[in-house]
Formats: sequence, C-alpha cells, structure tokens
Amino acid sequence: MIICLLATAYSLHTYRWIQYFAGKGHYVHLISFQEFSYTPIENLSVHIIKPVLKNKGRIFSYLANKFVDLFINPIKVKKMIRTINPDILHAHYLTNYGSLGYFMHFTKFFFVLLNSLTV
Repeated sequence: MIICLLATAYSLHTYRWIQYFAGKGHYVHLISFQEFSYTPIENLSVHIIKPVLKNKGRIFSYLANKFVDLFINPIKVKKMIRTINPDILHAHYLTNYGSLGYFMHFTKFFFVLLNSLTV
C-alpha cells in the first residue's frame, strides 16, 4: 500500500508513524514544509516543499512569503499527490497540514485531531 503523509518532518510523532508503516512493508511518502534529515528508512521518500520567496529576515518579507505560499503550496502539493497516487492520504494535525489535506479532495483522507488522547 502507498501511504502519503502531510506532516512536519522534524516531529517525533511523524517519525514514529513513518517507522511503523514502513516497517510493515508499506511505501511511505512524506510531504513537509520543513527540512529534516532522517536516518535512511527503507520504503520512505521525503518531499520538501520550499518557500517560493527567499526570507531575508525582515517582517515584510516574512509576511509576503507566507501570503504567497498560502496560494502556491496547495498547487505544488496537489501535483505531488497526483504523481505519488497514494492509496491513503494522511495529515498530521488539523491546523495547517490538515486543512491543506482537506482541500486536496482526496477520497481516502484522514487527519489527526489531537496530539494525545487522555482518558
């Protein structure tokens, strides 16, 4: 099975999900906006979406970058998902990756609402 994760690359939670599913023999594709170097895992492909504009450390360039990325990144992610053609699309956390995944209109889409559930 091909699983595509929309998640923060540096999250330990994401890494555990990847390890679990890749260990079961599934092909895992991670799409993230942050770079992070993983130890090589079999059946894992990491796709990093880089910002369109270069951030020069000023507040104006930061805001301009966020505004442009808001419109360009969904297009990049949708192309990437079409290329990967996953069986399941999963987004980690409802805020940024979850809303991005929702707008992809993928039939088998799941997201994590809470970091941990307490009983």
